[in-house]
Order: sequence, then C-alpha cells, then structure tokens
Amino acid sequence: MRTAPFFQSPTPFLFSFALLASPLLAQSTTLPKGFDKLPGGSSFWAGWDIKAGSTIYNPSRAVYLFDSAIFPWTGTKIVRELQVRRTSLALSGGITAHSKKLRIFMSVDGNRPQRPDSGSFDGNHGKSKALVLGTSTSPKTINFLKTAQPPAGKTAAFDVRMILDRPFIIPSGTKSLTLEIRSYSSSVSTGRWRPDSKFYASANGGSSTTINPTKGCLTPAISPIHLSAFPGTTFTHRWQTRRPGQAFVGIVGNKLPTGVKLPGTNCELWANPLLFAVGISGTDTLATLDMAYGKVPDLNSLVGLRLTHQLAWPNPKVNALGLGLSVARETTFGSGYAATVPACVVYSYGVSTSFFNNKLVNPDLEKDPRFFSGRALILNVK
Repeated sequence: MRTAPFFQSPTPFLFSFALLASPLLAQSTTLPKGFDKLPGGSSFWAGWDIKAGSTIYNPSRAVYLFDSAIFPWTGTKIVRELQVRRTSLALSGGITAHSKKLRIFMSVDGNRPQRPDSGSFDGNHGKSKALVLGTSTSPKTINFLKTAQPPAGKTAAFDVRMILDRPFIIPSGTKSLTLEIRSYSSSVSTGRWRPDSKFYASANGGSSTTINPTKGCLTPAISPIHLSAFPGTTFTHRWQTRRPGQAFVGIVGNKLPTGVKLPGTNCELWANPLLFAVGISGTDTLATLDMAYGKVPDLNSLVGLRLTHQLAWPNPKVNALGLGLSVARETTFGSGYAATVPACVVYSYGVSTSFFNNKLVNPDLEKDPRFFSGRALILNVK
C-alpha cells in the first residue's frame, strides 16, 4: 500500500492548528497595538531624559491617556508589568545607563485622549484609581540599560521592566486608560535616555487676547499667560503676580460691552462676574498663580466659547477703594485633538525657565500641567 506524502494530504488536526496558530503569533502586546516590531518614530522627554543644563527633565509628573481603540487586548485585562524601550532615533551622546525612582498610578474611563484635562493632572483620572508601582512613602527604583541604537526600521528590545507592586484590572468595556508616571530622581546628573513614542497630532488649544492692554492699575503689573482651553479641561489661567504669597480673587464671566471704571481708581472691570475663585500666589521669582475655575463639560457645543477673566488684589494700600485689578483677558476655547487621535500626554518637568514659571516641579504637589502633547508612550503590557 502506498502512503501519500504528508504534504499532499495534511491531516485535519494539523490544518486546524495552523489556522489557530497564525492569529496567535500575530497578536500584539504593545499599547498602542501594532508596535511590537515597528518603531514609533518619535521620542518623549519629560521624566525620561536626564540631560543637564537648560533642559532638566526630572523631576516630573506626566499623565498618559489611551483610547480603547488602540488596546492590544479584548475583554478584561490584568496588568502585572509595563515595559518600555529606548527610542530608535539617534540621541546626541548616546544612551546612558542609570536608575530612576518612580511612582505609577492607573485608572480607567477618565478624560478621553481627544480632550485631556490640561488644567488639572487629577482631572484626567477616572474610576478605580490605584497606586500600582511604589508606595505612598517610597517610590520604586527602575533600571535603564545602555542599549545600542537599533538599525534603521528596527526597534530596541523592551529592556526596561516596571513590575507592578499591585496588579491592575482593566475591565471589559473600558473606554480609556489613564497612566500617570511620577519621576523623582536619577542616579546620574547628566546623560540621555528617551523612550520609543508615537506622535499623532497637535491640539487646538484655543487663544487669548488682552482686552485692555494699557489699563492695568497695579505697579508692578500682573501679567497674564495663555494656557490652553477646550471642552473637558479644568479652566485655568496663569498669572505672574510678582507678589509672592499673596491672596488674590479670580473673576470670570462674559465680556462687558465697555470697561467699568472703579470709583476713585483707574482700574477697569471687563468681566461680567459669573464665577469667583480664590488663590495664593507662589514663592517663585514671578510669584506665579494658576487660578482654576472648575471643569468644563466635554461638549462640542462649547468649542468657540469665550470667557473673560481678571485678577483682583484686595489691599488697602493700592488705592482709596482698596482694590486693584489686573488687565482683562478673553480666552476662546479650542477644539482639542481631532477625533482620530487615540493618545496624548499632559506633563510638567524640571525647572521651566521660560515665562511660564521658574519653580522646580514637585511630582506629588504639582496640580496643573505646564505642557501637553499628542504623543503615545509605547508600552509592552504584560
């Protein structure tokens, strides 16, 4: 009896196994999905790079948002370990081996990536927020290796392992994931290390205009700085008060048709008061004050909304009325990220020596992000 060659008549078992094995082998484990062997083409710096000089990226606080459309899993996922790899891009000076102290928090169904809360770090978190790496009294030390730059089109290995101290459950049906990483210190004072990342797009963060640029009645002047504003954000405005440790009242509302001059002063009120807030200026060089007025609903109908805000300084020495006003600023709300952008990050790092402020970030006390970016950190999720 002749036996047919096996390759002419595959058994049903082998044929079925081949069909099952193929999708299993192709299954992605990266977040965003599909980057297992594909470089992200970008890098990220806050909390990762350790370059000294004018750009000090640690300490830092960064909150990453991921849409469920780029989850590499279906159903419920138990996360026990997160891994990152160095960028495939060349860095001047190469990669530096070091260790960092980190804390990681995770939650689900917070702000969606298209509308991050750029005015409040905590505002981005959703349900089941948990500290998963490190403890409340001590961050965890993570090691970073001196990894060679991979060949063009290739990726480095996921050789930075962040084994969670407490596994995190992502329930089936979760719409978005919030990942917060706080970086405290590095074992070296200078060097380079950036993780592989994917850049998706830039956001429309709105705009601000000073209504009465020559009508401030305080010396030294209180200067406004534009921060992004779009639906879903905690509406925050930054002021350089130049008066450290002083109490101020924030006023926000619709713009008045004309300025109202306060009796006995040369101060002009331009905001029809709808909301008030109280804040104390910082102790940095510019006495920075970030005045927050609450979270704006994530509604498309609010794109283009205009709000006017001013800062009042109650002080009997200012004038006969005992009240000084800053210039008035009108902010127009932008649209945020496009609906096709599945990930982003809000962050603060090191010492910002620009006009924003001149204070060192405390990862546990920094409340509002200084920057945001349409970047996704590429993670291997175990």
